[in-house]
Amino acid sequence: MRGQQNGLPGARGLSHLARLSLLALIVLASRGLARAEPIEAKVREVLSGNEIELEGGQRVRYIGVQVPKLDHGYASVRSVARRARAENRRLVEGRAVRIETDVAPRDRRGRTLAYVYVGDRCVNGELIRLGWAMAEKTSTNTTHRDEFQRLEREAKAFGRGIWGSEAEWGLDKKLDRRRGTTPKDLAPTPAGP
Repeated sequence: MRGQQNGLPGARGLSHLARLSLLALIVLASRGLARAEPIEAKVREVLSGNEIELEGGQRVRYIGVQVPKLDHGYASVRSVARRARAENRRLVEGRAVRIETDVAPRDRRGRTLAYVYVGDRCVNGELIRLGWAMAEKTSTNTTHRDEFQRLEREAKAFGRGIWGSEAEWGLDKKLDRRRGTTPKDLAPTPAGP
């Protein structure tokens, strides 16, 4: 039968580039659907408000969580970073955790990107709910994005953590403007009459 090769109608008509493109799409799609099984591990050290090291040396960065850097140029921002790290320590240090990855399992620095659970509690979301972290707006990993954004709005509304005081966060100069958030957006809302 004309145009048929290896039992596939029209396969001869596909260019080599088209076949490679189709194969690449299939591989990429299957990688996105197949997530690694959750692993159980013990936290050896809390490195920051959104990064831990497991026993065995594996570094894990929390998906969907943004915190200030500990080495930031402004003292007030470093103070918030230390508070975020302290809260993360309280939640996970020395404990058994469950690590679940999403579509992109590693970042460019080789760290595992994961949702971290203590029991049934998602630590990523808990840090945001308590106001010691912000929901990351852009990420390939989106499983809990809507939930994390809701938790951030709740933390802002109740003035928790970094959302509780402009002075503590140093909002006048130091907010991450790439997020499109301004000090006015983050100021506590006065109680109604």
